[in-house]
Amino acid sequence: MSGIQITTFGHTSFSREGQPLTWTAVSARDLLQYLLSFPDGRTRAQIIDGLWNQDDTAQTNNHFRVTLHRLRGTLGAHDTVEEDSGRYHLSPDMWRHTDIYAFHRSLIEAERTGPEGSIPALHRAVLYYRGPFLTDVTAEWVACPRSEHQAAFTQAQLDLGAAQCVRGACQEAVTCLTQALRLDPYLDEAVHERFMACLSVVQGTSAALEHYRRYMNLLQREFSALPALPTWQLAQRLQSGASVCPRVEGQAPLHRAADQSPLAPSSHCHGNLRRLITEDLLRQSISPTFSLSFVERTTAGVKVVWNGTPRLLSFQLEATRLRSDSGSVEEVELWSSLGDDLVIQLSRVWNGPGAWQIQRWC
Repeated sequence: MSGIQITTFGHTSFSREGQPLTWTAVSARDLLQYLLSFPDGRTRAQIIDGLWNQDDTAQTNNHFRVTLHRLRGTLGAHDTVEEDSGRYHLSPDMWRHTDIYAFHRSLIEAERTGPEGSIPALHRAVLYYRGPFLTDVTAEWVACPRSEHQAAFTQAQLDLGAAQCVRGACQEAVTCLTQALRLDPYLDEAVHERFMACLSVVQGTSAALEHYRRYMNLLQREFSALPALPTWQLAQRLQSGASVCPRVEGQAPLHRAADQSPLAPSSHCHGNLRRLITEDLLRQSISPTFSLSFVERTTAGVKVVWNGTPRLLSFQLEATRLRSDSGSVEEVELWSSLGDDLVIQLSRVWNGPGAWQIQRWC
């Protein structure tokens, strides 16, 4: 898979060592684009219905197998597309070669810092998003991931604008808010208020009031409504010549939505892609001098000794699976973070004494 590069934002391209991939069938390229839209994978029936609008029959199943074989051949390896519990998805290494991975990795890196510290990561994120997702695809199944990617980019612009406002970079803040409102003029009214305030500092009161008039006309035309009272009051203060700079007045930055990312209706990056990015970030940040030397189950949770310091952890249930090859064994996998530096996976084996044991840590 060396040299593979997949671009999905603004324009779509699939290349190896800078040269476009050669497709033996259009259906293989379509399957790759479909899998890029569903990081947690899709079943064979869902793929056949989504791509070809057909039922899962012997004939369509054969068409799927041939298409999958051609896709794997074009990508250079069988393991580029994996199957797990009946769901087909791209391998972790394939995801690492996409601008989707780079975009969301930057967003997740930004989540871990304060407003000013997030600026480099947010800059990278907005640079990766060069335009709508898979612009050459017109099928219905692309509409949802496309809108969700755009929502994540819009949120990144809001976050970057807030961070620039904190550091007094007023022109940069206005630029970010302009981009966000251009993509989604129906954003929360607090965004319009902040934009008016920042615009008044950079371009003057008349520009801020002009935005207020355009926004008021939009609400009247689309919803037969008027701006909320705080927005109207801000416009009155602007007309009176008052200074409304949010930074000078000590106003808090716009709310930064945690865990923002598309790929799910909730706009949270979850499942395979988020776990992959989180594990990659943790793996690169862990010092080899850290050691996890002891673990035991207690009534309050799980106790570990990390670098000689006892810590009590609570775990969220992540997955359950059965292994019948060696008897009736049920493993419950649990993940937890120890600060921002360590993720531990434990497994409880029910045919034993019920003790917890470390399965992996990174």
